[in-house]
Amino acid sequence: MESSGRSAALPDGGAIRPGGPETGAVRALSDVLRLCFCTSIGRKTVASLTGLGAVGFLAAHLAGNAFAFGGAAALDGYASRLHGIPGLILLQAGLALLLLAHAGLGLVVTLMNWRARPIGYGMYRPARAETVLSRTMIFSGLAVLVFLLFHVWAMALAPDRSASTFARVQAALGVPGTAAFYLFGFAALGLHLGHGLVSAILSLGVFHSRHDAWMRLAGRLLAIILSVGFAGVALWFVLGKGVAG
Repeated sequence: MESSGRSAALPDGGAIRPGGPETGAVRALSDVLRLCFCTSIGRKTVASLTGLGAVGFLAAHLAGNAFAFGGAAALDGYASRLHGIPGLILLQAGLALLLLAHAGLGLVVTLMNWRARPIGYGMYRPARAETVLSRTMIFSGLAVLVFLLFHVWAMALAPDRSASTFARVQAALGVPGTAAFYLFGFAALGLHLGHGLVSAILSLGVFHSRHDAWMRLAGRLLAIILSVGFAGVALWFVLGKGVAG
């Protein structure tokens, strides 16, 4: 039998080197993943970062949707340029993973908080209105998730792919029930972001009592801008303003 101090031989004559650079890299990656997904602080941090990333996407998406106000040619031209981006499928896959990670971690964090105790951050005393928003975060988040799945189905999977982007939006929002559900989804988005933005910054440690007022105001203003902006585009079509031409 070989001495325990010798490296085990491989079929090609090489040897396994315990503690080599590859092993160290794997161990470091494992430690990072364990910190991010297996600790309370890690889960909150990743949920906050993915949430802020989602807000960035929403801002860009709203800017693209605003081309609808310019008519069919403007929106379809934007959609054509967007679909021509190299590697778009990879960007879409990355966005899907980001949203799923945020939703999954948000749900886990909420359920663990419920199991532990109904007390938020010890040093933070939110206002009554924000307390309502924080307590309904899980419900508004689930509503946004359901709406997002419906949106992907209604705009990307269900319609005739030969139709233009403008025509697909026009056809979908021409159905009263669909239009009403879209407005509901945008309202849920506003409620979720109303507390989510402040909560994300708080979880990342970017917080000081003297910044409380303006940070709360900025978060709510951004939430209103995004939700009202998306609702405005939808109403543009519902009210018959969004017509091809």
